[in-house]
Amino acid sequence: AYDTGDDSSIISCSTKDWDTMISWIKERIMLKGLTPDILKKMWKKDPHSDAVAQFIGSPSTRKLLVAFDQSKKGSNRLFITTGSLPAAVIQNVKDVAYFLRHTDASIHVANIGKQINFGTVASIQTAETVMKTMEKIYRPLVFEEKQWSQGTRNELLGHYHRLCCSFTEGISKMKNETQLYFPPLSDVHLDASDTDSMKDLESIIIHWTRQIKEATNSHASDEKSTLLEEIDFWRSRCDNLSKILAQLNSVESKNIVQVLADAKSSYLDPFNEVSTHIEGCLHVAEVNVKFLSLLKAPCEELAITKVENMGSIMPLLMNCVRVISEHSTYYNTKDRLGGILRMISNEIMNRCRAELFLDSLFAGADTCSLIARLEESIACGLSWKCLYDRVAHAQVVMDDGSRDRSSWDFESSVFSQLDAFLQRCRDLIDLCTGCIQFSFSIGIHGGSETLLEFGGTKGVDVVNILQEIQATFIMHLGQLRKLTYDILDVRALQWHDDFNKTKIVLKDLEVRFSNAINTAFGPIKCVQSGVHLLESFSFLSHREAIKNCIEEKAICVINLFVLECNHARKEFDVHKRNPPIRPGEPVAAGAALWAESIKKSMKTSWDTLCFSKYNFAEMSIVDAKGAYDSILSSIEAFQDNHYHTWVDEILQAGEVTECLNKPLLQRNNLHECNLRQMIICNADDRLMSLFAEAAGWERIAEPKRFEIPDIYHSISHKRTDILYTYEQVMLVIRAYSEIFAKLSNSECALFADHLRSFDKQIRPGLSKLTWATRTNIVDKFVHVS
Repeated sequence: AYDTGDDSSIISCSTKDWDTMISWIKERIMLKGLTPDILKKMWKKDPHSDAVAQFIGSPSTRKLLVAFDQSKKGSNRLFITTGSLPAAVIQNVKDVAYFLRHTDASIHVANIGKQINFGTVASIQTAETVMKTMEKIYRPLVFEEKQWSQGTRNELLGHYHRLCCSFTEGISKMKNETQLYFPPLSDVHLDASDTDSMKDLESIIIHWTRQIKEATNSHASDEKSTLLEEIDFWRSRCDNLSKILAQLNSVESKNIVQVLADAKSSYLDPFNEVSTHIEGCLHVAEVNVKFLSLLKAPCEELAITKVENMGSIMPLLMNCVRVISEHSTYYNTKDRLGGILRMISNEIMNRCRAELFLDSLFAGADTCSLIARLEESIACGLSWKCLYDRVAHAQVVMDDGSRDRSSWDFESSVFSQLDAFLQRCRDLIDLCTGCIQFSFSIGIHGGSETLLEFGGTKGVDVVNILQEIQATFIMHLGQLRKLTYDILDVRALQWHDDFNKTKIVLKDLEVRFSNAINTAFGPIKCVQSGVHLLESFSFLSHREAIKNCIEEKAICVINLFVLECNHARKEFDVHKRNPPIRPGEPVAAGAALWAESIKKSMKTSWDTLCFSKYNFAEMSIVDAKGAYDSILSSIEAFQDNHYHTWVDEILQAGEVTECLNKPLLQRNNLHECNLRQMIICNADDRLMSLFAEAAGWERIAEPKRFEIPDIYHSISHKRTDILYTYEQVMLVIRAYSEIFAKLSNSECALFADHLRSFDKQIRPGLSKLTWATRTNIVDKFVHVS
């Protein structure tokens, strides 16, 4: 007998029989990861053999469960129990082996195979595993019970077959195929006179009819389907219909149909009708696969191609569509051909969506790149529609009445989804420009978010307004970030309401931004300040309303420049007859320098406009240039007139070299007393005027316009020496004059000898020393004097 402790309910059996029955159980334990070698190593008498003995030897024990836990690496565990497995074990294992006792009869070596059902079930149940459990466990337990009456058994059997039909259909739908349920031959009697069996078979044939109708009438096309999905659908349909035909041609199916035909069942005609329709559907599916396969390679290439390169694939796709429309007997109708174009449009939209990452919009990073991708998507969609228009027109011309001219004249619904997607892209571009406009990020590709500085009395107010605008936009952008739907999904109609709210916010921010611009330009009185503000705000202007406001201010700056030109013209016209020359300036060159100051002032403003980073409108620049050229031409004519007058005067005066032969000094004979005769500089006025005029014209720095005459160049090399001599002579004159200015007449008489000594010292300057004398000799004269 097998030793199981104190349990007296265990039946007695020889040790050899016990070992045989335990081995029979062990051989039928089939779990994932549990090989016979591992089972042998892990098997122990206590608790494993004892639990098996408890199940076999005790008629009251109806089940035995086995589980193999591999959740902990390196510490596998084997569980065998006649009770329930712990919940923690069930969570860690993938399957459980079971052994079930049919009856309370004793089990021995001879009947163990008949008295015990066994198998393996998944720890997580599916429809398929439940179906197997019913077939292997519950069906034998229920329908092999001899105590049931025939009526009860037949009723339960009908319910069982209907349940199995539903399970079989559910399992096949998960596998995307149609599996017909065939009852076991032992459950039905193929006898037309058996009423109960006929009801079960009719129930099954009704279920078959409905399944076949669903298989033949199903279609994958909808508004969001792609062409690759359509191709997969027809391939799957071919396989499915082929399998249905194989099932209907099986012996089991023919036997059931024959029995129902003998019984003249009213449910057989609908079944035969749908059955004969399968072959036609299969042929259509095969032909469709043949033609749609032309589009598979281009669509697969389209699915991995960048949006910017998709235009090179579209002509091939359109040509394939034309081939299908010409030769296919299924896709030659307007609706079905339009369906193909709609599915290709969906492929294009899906590819565009794959390259659009809206996280960068809400994160405020690389928004310019997102705009570029959105524009590429719009261009791609428009290219596809333009290609269709060209092909449709060519198709109508080629048909020439041989077929329906409207076959390529589709309603707008063919491209309705694509049009909605393109509009969604435009909405997002509008939002992106708002993000760039109102986040004030510095740099072409984004950088540190700092506001530009604005000076003047209104600078602080402008900065505060811009900061408030930025805070408002960021708050609204945060609300858009929380949207629960996919913005790029054109079926998400909530976007229209949300974006309408966004447009209202953007419009309000544009008005506030325009007010900030008006505030900044309010106190502007000069062109330079206006251009500086234009450059600052143009850097921040990205939306059309803001750009229009900036353009208006640019016109104001141009008008301000024209006003400056008019004021300069007025000033010039008032003073050009009597120019306000500064003391010491020559007449001609001084007048030219005064005009040059006006010219430089206008040129500074004009250069500010021309070299500004802001691009002024061409028409406004033309007006400004006209005003500038007008005042410029007047000033240049004024300067040229004075220049030519001066040149004519010095040419008429002749050579000036003889002026250098004059003595440096001369007596002023206006004084009565010889002792108080003063000395003055004997420099030639014509020579000094020539030097002053030449220096003035040289300051204008336009040598090609104002070329100094040759008569000046003959003595220009002595200009420095002569001017130096002039300064030295003036030192002597000032010193001499200061002495006599401090002496009275009586004092002059008293110091007459000393004064004669002074006269003797300066006598060389009155006679011998001339303006051509070398400077070193003049220095000695000055030193002695």
